[in-house]
Amino acid sequence: MNRELFEYLLSQPESDTLDFKSEFYDFSGDTEKAKEAKESKFIKDIISFANTKRDKSSYIIIGIKENETTKEKELIGVTTYPDDASLQEKIKDKVYPVPEFLYYPYTYKNQQFGIIEIFIPKYAEEPYYPKKDYLGGLLKSELYFR
Repeated sequence: MNRELFEYLLSQPESDTLDFKSEFYDFSGDTEKAKEAKESKFIKDIISFANTKRDKSSYIIIGIKENETTKEKELIGVTTYPDDASLQEKIKDKVYPVPEFLYYPYTYKNQQFGIIEIFIPKYAEEPYYPKKDYLGGLLKSELYFR
């Protein structure tokens, strides 16, 4: 990520290759079932971007609040920084094949943002699917895409 690309993405509306989130995915929960339901939102977003036909990386930018009516973006930044390895762990045993993505922090105008970059599949012989049904509505039998 560089300043030019970040500013370009900020100037774009949400699309098949771009999503803005005001805060990071909440993986907390009192029980394993509650955690699974919350993780399923993250898994679904990664699968959806990975399955969407495209010729460039897709991005989920965290720390951007978008006004639903005007589509103006407010840069709110993030204060917590998950580890890329822990995010990879949430996907690797739950999705087949495993989509390639990377999480990294990015600083812009003295604020921190989280970037999830979902790469173009190297070998797109088959779509990405959840390995089982998950609480939160993620179903093994469904194909997810943007």
